[in-house]
Amino acid sequence: MKALKHSIHFSLLLLILTSYDISGQNSQNVQLLVEIEGIQTIKGTLYIALFSEPYDFPNVEKTKIKDFKTVEHQKETFTFSVPEGTYAITVFQDLDEDKEFDKNFFGVPKEPYCLSNNVKPKLSTPDFEDCAFTVSTNTTINLKLIN
Repeated sequence: MKALKHSIHFSLLLLILTSYDISGQNSQNVQLLVEIEGIQTIKGTLYIALFSEPYDFPNVEKTKIKDFKTVEHQKETFTFSVPEGTYAITVFQDLDEDKEFDKNFFGVPKEPYCLSNNVKPKLSTPDFEDCAFTVSTNTTINLKLIN
């Protein structure tokens, strides 16, 4: 009987501990609004990918948070509901509708694109840390396409 009582107490304690987020992170999502400006050609599709893991950046296939929309205005907006955390964003405008980010022989982009923090790459793709930003409350990020 005593062993059963201890087992019940342990189970209750375990249930209480697992119902709280002991990591200190808030389990509620916040709204991330991403405004894309600098759209010069009103055609094609705008693709966006949101990364939360540095080792995934900028490989779009590895992120689960992505979206797209037909370009209809010089400014387009995406809204995400995300957990608090650190993120990086990549965006490109697919002008020829081939669902690919077109680059020339040397790897230089042929289609408009942008990265979070409006980072402009020099000779190579920036790291996650260069593009990273933190979301802890409802946040708006303004990005400008590089044409």
